[in-house]
Amino acid sequence: NSRRNSRRNSRRNSRLTSLTRTNCQEAGSGLVFTGEGSKYRTLNQEDVEMFGKPTPSDFYQILGITQEVANSSTVKKSYRKILKRCHPDKIGPDAGEFCELVNIAYDIIQDDKQRTIYDSELELFKETQGDAFDGLAKSDWGTMCNGTEQRAVFVDELSCIGCRMCNNCAPDTFAMEELYGRARVMTQWGNVEEQIEDAIDSCPVDCIYWVQKQQLPLLEYIMGVCNRISVASMMTGRSAIDDPFARAETYLRERRTTRLGSSLNRATNQIHNEKLQAAIARAWLQLPLDVRNELWPEYQRNRNPNPNNFTTLSVTLKSNVR
Repeated sequence: NSRRNSRRNSRRNSRLTSLTRTNCQEAGSGLVFTGEGSKYRTLNQEDVEMFGKPTPSDFYQILGITQEVANSSTVKKSYRKILKRCHPDKIGPDAGEFCELVNIAYDIIQDDKQRTIYDSELELFKETQGDAFDGLAKSDWGTMCNGTEQRAVFVDELSCIGCRMCNNCAPDTFAMEELYGRARVMTQWGNVEEQIEDAIDSCPVDCIYWVQKQQLPLLEYIMGVCNRISVASMMTGRSAIDDPFARAETYLRERRTTRLGSSLNRATNQIHNEKLQAAIARAWLQLPLDVRNELWPEYQRNRNPNPNNFTTLSVTLKSNVR
């Protein structure tokens, strides 16, 4: 224990020295050190507040229907209901771009040929990118913290080398996934803070961070769609090809800036892509909140944010081995 404490204190002192030397630069890039060696990462909070929300992500969701029930009658009924409620003359000019998207969605889904092409693209997109962001954290929320705790723990699995140190220090918080052999937080605050700090400090590649609870769902979603390589490949000298924090910032930036004209090229067969999803999100978020809640209640944010959703990634977890 004394040897482990010595190593831990050495790592913490090193981080505190880094804080003194580079605090201004690091804080500007989203990496913030605070407290006795604790490591924090944060996304742009304003962007998270505005654009880090679950939204419709395809033409069916824009119309508030599913592919299974979409026929000429249901599509027409939903189309008329939405345009009646969302018309710019009624709720303001900010609704103009969304109404244009609704018109495009209606034209494509009502046309058998275009709908067939779109359905194929949508299916392929979901196979490669997974389901859209639903605003829910994938890790459970444990009990080893007070009711007002706003911190959560996040593993950059792309940088993890699978050493199992965090799993050994805090086994009720961290587990190992088998597909890529990386550590992952399965239960937030499954262990007391001292054990979690030990796990963070024990990581030889510094890939475990404290993050804001509010930002955790987006980071966990982005982690699930990042490109990655196996631990074995990393050991041969290959570096991670993605970064969850940088990709999350890109995701938010595209939702803030992507407009319909730059996302949709109907002259080609490619309709559904990441830019279209971003344009849909941006246009939908311009609508008044009461309109969004009325017509698309499934995207309200007052749901339980901590179901254990990692099973959707089809990953089998290893039990803790001592």
